[in-house]
Amino acid sequence: MVISSDGQEALEMFGKEHFDLVLLDLQMPVLDGFAVAEKIRADSDPIKSNVPILALTATSFQEVKDQMKEIGFDDFVPKPFIPEVLYDKLIKHLNRKDSLE
Repeated sequence: MVISSDGQEALEMFGKEHFDLVLLDLQMPVLDGFAVAEKIRADSDPIKSNVPILALTATSFQEVKDQMKEIGFDDFVPKPFIPEVLYDKLIKHLNRKDSLE
């Protein structure tokens, strides 16, 4: 697990390492989660650009959910989150990734 302090740092880390899943807060400093996800989805490496991306968000507005879907988020975890919900979503998307390989 790798933790970044802002969206730009997250993107830099993503470029240097392999990740099985990316969990992004939508309201990060420097680059928000939307911008980071857009850049990940635009990566020329198909393995990197298809990594499962989950959003952490405190909003339940449909327009935000629509924007997440349009950008290519795979799922979201509402904040404040229940640990079991986060765990279940992580397992769901990590297992999906395994089935694609």
